[in-house]
Amino acid sequence: MSRLEDLPGEILMLIFEYMDVEDVWTIFFNMTAKFNILVFDSRLRLTVNTSKLGKSKFDEFCLSLAERNCNNIYSLTLSNNYFRYPQIRQFLFNASFTYFQSLYSLTLIDINYGELMKTTKQIKQLTNLNHLHINTHEIFDDKQLMDAAQALFDQPKIHVLDINFHGKMQWHTSKPILLSNLEVLSLNFISIDRLFSLLPYCPKLRSLSMTLDSRSISSVPNDDTELSTTPIQTFPQIRNLRFCLRSFNLSVLQSLLNALPSIKLLSIDTLIYNEEYIRAPFWTLLLQQRLPLLERIRLILRGFFTLQPNKVIVLYRRNLIDGYKYDRYWLDRAHRKIFMSSVLFDLILLWSSQESDADYLELQNLLNTEFPNEFLIHSFTTTKQAIEHVQSIKKPSRLSIVITKLGTNEETLSKPFIETIRSHDKHTFIILHSYTACCDPNIRWSFASLGVNMVTATIKPIRDVLQQLISLAQPSSKTKYACLYCKWPSFSLEQLCIHVPLYHTNEQEFSVKCNLCQRPTHNYAVHLHDEHSPEQHPRSIAGPLYAFSLVVCRRKRDNCFLVVQESGSMGFWLPGGRVELGEQLDKAAERETLEEAGVKIRLTGVLKIEFIPRSDSNRLRIIFFAEPADENDCEPKTIPDYESYGAMWLTYEQTIQCSTRGQLRGNEPLKWFKYIAQDGIIHPLSILSKNEL
Repeated sequence: MSRLEDLPGEILMLIFEYMDVEDVWTIFFNMTAKFNILVFDSRLRLTVNTSKLGKSKFDEFCLSLAERNCNNIYSLTLSNNYFRYPQIRQFLFNASFTYFQSLYSLTLIDINYGELMKTTKQIKQLTNLNHLHINTHEIFDDKQLMDAAQALFDQPKIHVLDINFHGKMQWHTSKPILLSNLEVLSLNFISIDRLFSLLPYCPKLRSLSMTLDSRSISSVPNDDTELSTTPIQTFPQIRNLRFCLRSFNLSVLQSLLNALPSIKLLSIDTLIYNEEYIRAPFWTLLLQQRLPLLERIRLILRGFFTLQPNKVIVLYRRNLIDGYKYDRYWLDRAHRKIFMSSVLFDLILLWSSQESDADYLELQNLLNTEFPNEFLIHSFTTTKQAIEHVQSIKKPSRLSIVITKLGTNEETLSKPFIETIRSHDKHTFIILHSYTACCDPNIRWSFASLGVNMVTATIKPIRDVLQQLISLAQPSSKTKYACLYCKWPSFSLEQLCIHVPLYHTNEQEFSVKCNLCQRPTHNYAVHLHDEHSPEQHPRSIAGPLYAFSLVVCRRKRDNCFLVVQESGSMGFWLPGGRVELGEQLDKAAERETLEEAGVKIRLTGVLKIEFIPRSDSNRLRIIFFAEPADENDCEPKTIPDYESYGAMWLTYEQTIQCSTRGQLRGNEPLKWFKYIAQDGIIHPLSILSKNEL
């Protein structure tokens, strides 16, 4: 049997490079003479990323730097974690970037002004530093912005520079710019006149990426109808160009392309308000005239136009795409030969021909008319086909949505398909369309446990949830937040508040630490909604007496009772919740039932009034009796949100089965349903007075 120490040094160093540097130092330093030499071998290229380290572990890392040889640290990433834990300040207090004389790449996330100015002085002493990436969400004033940019532009050894400031780039024009070795430059936000004043100082620049501001342009006219004739300097050394033009300006675009005639690889992302600028002939002529060496292009055009019926919209979009699809110029140069309009998701359908033909036709009509270009649809009739498709996708280019039936036989069962997806992926939104699952609590429970995000028996809720999902895929320039459950990294705050209840209402790990305010939460989705949602004001917090309204709702025609499937796999429960300040008890019952179960009710009586004194607070609970406001329109909620995973109607017998399987949050549903079935006393609503005597 061979030992780890018997492996050649080159292989051991490759293993070390895949490990966390702290683990390498802790495990192998001073273990044996061979390991000790390898750990500090100058050929070893270790990567350090502390952005996800806890405070105590990061402090240990900083204190250990003075004792260790850091000459084989090749890449270093530090993060202030949106200013909630100042790693960079702690690092600068305990250590110095001068320790890392072999450092090749440095990334600093959420750095503030003072830290940035101190850092730029230290890194000038690093002779091997090649890549520098700076990101900040702090808003600098104009002087700070100019000082910070000037300090970064005074780095003549840097070859790759990525600057992501919160404001538009500006610097001191009277001071020198030393970027003579710069080859790759990425800027978050810059005007074209500033750009043209910067490029002469970058003689070796070959790749440029930026967000271009089309406002306040001094060097080019603002009239989109005129061609720019102003002679400008050209920069033929730049071969790759990737830019986002926030609002389309033809003159700005023409001036930029005129200045960069040697572009071979081009990516453009812009917002357009004139539909003539979307058509292929316009772009073909523009690029042919100005970029004769162009080999590959990625063109993203976004626009908002008023169009009439759905059929007109479909034909219009199809004509736009065909204009590119059948043009030889674009066939030769289009990025990956893909021509599409607003495809945001892969939509996978597992629906056999024997199941719900009418519903399938309704779904197809919905996708064709209301979502003609947002989804790339993959339809399958057997489980095997669907699983093979999912397994064939190694690196998905976009997120997926699955709509599946329950299945009628082994060839069409959805369970193995769902299990295959959930074995490696939390990002796919799975919809189970099944009347059987909506009526059977055990089936509904088991599929929710498998990771199904939504259970419904009708098409309308699918339409509603698809619209919500589309909003999650729209790019946002606002501050980005990551989901704590699936690590999806690029949400605005509005999108995060939609995503968490939609995708993770049934998560077992229900109470987590909020990544926005760092406070522990009892229910993360509710906490986001109440404390951070930009759409609504936080709910008022009740006083020392906490009042709750619960509802026992019976549908007369079949003697079924309404239950809510609680978030976090907590089980089925009575609809209801806390009474808000200034709210009547009966109004709270109606509101909570509508929010949690999606059913409008009519209260008909009171079953019980409870007062529960406690050492820290007192609780008042009212259990109401109710019936649907309209028995012909009382379908329960199927789209998950921060209130609940969904709701359903249960018979008393089904409730007994749920209880034996541990699917009830508590025994109260069983107790009250039995009470009603045995004709228990129902008190009149008049026993609750809304007015003082």
